[in-house]
Amino acid sequence: MKIGVFDSGRGGEAVAVRLRELLPDSEVLTAHDSANVPYGSRSEAEVQRLTEAGIRPLLDAGCDTVVLACNTATAAAIEHLRRQIPGIPFVGLEPMVKPAAAMSLSGVIAVCATPATLDSARYAALKDRWAPGVEVVEPDCRDWAASIERDGPESVDLSPWSRRCAAPVPTRWCWPAPITTGSGTASK
Repeated sequence: MKIGVFDSGRGGEAVAVRLRELLPDSEVLTAHDSANVPYGSRSEAEVQRLTEAGIRPLLDAGCDTVVLACNTATAAAIEHLRRQIPGIPFVGLEPMVKPAAAMSLSGVIAVCATPATLDSARYAALKDRWAPGVEVVEPDCRDWAASIERDGPESVDLSPWSRRCAAPVPTRWCWPAPITTGSGTASK
């Protein structure tokens, strides 16, 4: 099986690394759109267009499945891609509302996501389904993706939000060393 992993930035490489560990007999290719990162302040139509163009190298390389390792791309484009390219299964990453709500000791969780993700119907449905009795704090993260892409995950201070949630906020950054190649390419 050949699996493609797409992210607007390079963070999707962490997903690809894990897939290679879990599925050693599969070939895992990555593509990212560093020319247009971040996607988080763009319109839904623009994210759909950019994502469709961004996955093209993965489709051209013959990927059997494509993982959208970008919350914004998943929120804005996954259903569009499933309609436009019905022969390819698309798997999307979304904010971890379900596990965060289940693990919260304080009844408060923080979701660190882009404005486009937080404004999406997909995210609203996640909150309605998995966090109905939980207070969901949504810090202003509009500049975080660009900062993380440029300076790494340590460039964002989560401590104010951790205090707001009255307990340490578990975080998982998908930010490995850049292994992928430039925009519009698929790489192993």
